[in-house]
Amino acid sequence: MARAEREAIRLGCHSTWTDTFSFQARGFYRKLGYRVFGMLDVPPAHRRYFLRKRFKRPYSVPQPVGEQV
Repeated sequence: MARAEREAIRLGCHSTWTDTFSFQARGFYRKLGYRVFGMLDVPPAHRRYFLRKRFKRPYSVPQPVGEQV
């Protein structure tokens, strides 16, 4: 996950989001700094959580891949 987040930051992403169910990996994502921003009561007797993580702003804005300045 850390490697994927570093690559996302390198490419200029400011945040990421994912979703999981109450019977899956919500705790895993919370330990990585993700916070719940939405929830649905589906499927029956469970919940679907939407989580996001905002990245710290880099000191310089990277150039888009494949573009030269």
